[in-house]
Amino acid sequence: MSSVSFLQGLSATQVKALTTTSIQNLSTAQVNALSTTQAAVLSSTQVAAMSTDDVHAMASTSLQVMTASAVGGLSLDQISALASGASSLTTTQVTGLSASVVSQFTQGNLDNFDTAHIQALTSTQISALNAGNIDTQTVSRLSSTQVGKLTSSQVNTLSTGAVLLALSSTQIAGLTSLNASGLTTDSISLLNNSANMQALNAKALAALSTDDIAALNSVGGSSLLSTQIAALTTSQVAALTTVQISNWVSTQVQSLSAKQIVGLDASQLSSTQVGQLQGTQIAALGSTQVGEMSSTQFAAWSSTQLASLSATGAAGLTTDQVTTLDTNDLAQLNVKSLAAVGTDAIAALSSTQVAGLDANHLKALTSTQMAAFTTVEATALTSTQIAQLSSVQIAALSTDDIATFTSAEIASISATGMKGLSSADIMALTDAQLDGFGTQQPNMTNDQVAAVIAAYNDTTVS
Repeated sequence: MSSVSFLQGLSATQVKALTTTSIQNLSTAQVNALSTTQAAVLSSTQVAAMSTDDVHAMASTSLQVMTASAVGGLSLDQISALASGASSLTTTQVTGLSASVVSQFTQGNLDNFDTAHIQALTSTQISALNAGNIDTQTVSRLSSTQVGKLTSSQVNTLSTGAVLLALSSTQIAGLTSLNASGLTTDSISLLNNSANMQALNAKALAALSTDDIAALNSVGGSSLLSTQIAALTTSQVAALTTVQISNWVSTQVQSLSAKQIVGLDASQLSSTQVGQLQGTQIAALGSTQVGEMSSTQFAAWSSTQLASLSATGAAGLTTDQVTTLDTNDLAQLNVKSLAAVGTDAIAALSSTQVAGLDANHLKALTSTQMAAFTTVEATALTSTQIAQLSSVQIAALSTDDIATFTSAEIASISATGMKGLSSADIMALTDAQLDGFGTQQPNMTNDQVAAVIAAYNDTTVS
């Protein structure tokens, strides 16, 4: 009986019991003679004890019945010794390869795998791969799930080498918030395609750096879905360029949250897009953002939209912007917002705008704003409006402003308002204007009475 025949006569139980020393003592002929029944019971320890020549000599039928666990004992040298390398293994056996061995796979080892073998690699094995040895062929064979198991470091290496450009939209959908952060501007052109961009998970998109976001072209930027836009961080929103946003439609513009709006620069949006902003978005705008808007952009807002402007935002209104407002716009503006408008903007209001202010809005004007009134604006005030002014507001008007009042308007000043009128204001009035005090005596102080008498007689108040 030959040694080969003797070995073939061993039962599966006996083969399973062979020590590593016995395995090492087997000849290549004996290993080649192992039956499928015997090969199927080999352990990873026994397999690890085989020489590369023994592994090379193993019959393919015997090799392919080895368990995935047993295959886990193979070293890279043993795998390389297989007739067809790693591709000699079944897809089930591939799952048994140790992570340490997989981490040593060369580009050649990976290229020998077909799609089925590549997609048989487990999550642990995928994460263990040396990204420097992964080429476009291997990347193109990964499943979307496997793409999601790549580490950010692997993605970074593949991105820098532009290997990721081989990914399909289906594979891109597998990127996660954990590994998308590894993308670099070298591979961001991968997303300058509508299908690819829209396949990207919103959380993965939110993991991109601001440099990555800024590197998108008009196609990539305009392809963003509303759900993706809503996931962008304020820093990413701020990094978007006018070119990227230029083709956004209303649903995209309106998907920006109030928090995101804070990071937006007015110059990033067109006049049409500014006109598409919703109330909550407008309410979130700060004074700097509002102040940066052109008159054309500002004019795109309807009266209803203006009603959403907060006091913080209104503080940024410019002289050019307020001149675009009609009386209905001013009427819709929140009174607190009007009270926050700067003095330069207040001084720029036209006669028509001033005359159109209702009682609530007029009362909202602060003493500082009233002090900014020009004589043209003061002249525009009607008797009805003047009757609404408080003593503080009357006192804030300059002597020249008061001097524009007619006798009827003087007569319309309320008892409360009269308290704000100074002797200097009265002394600057003409006799015709002084006649307006004919019904005001009960509301006048002694100093005011003295001032009226002195003014009539062109004398000074003693």
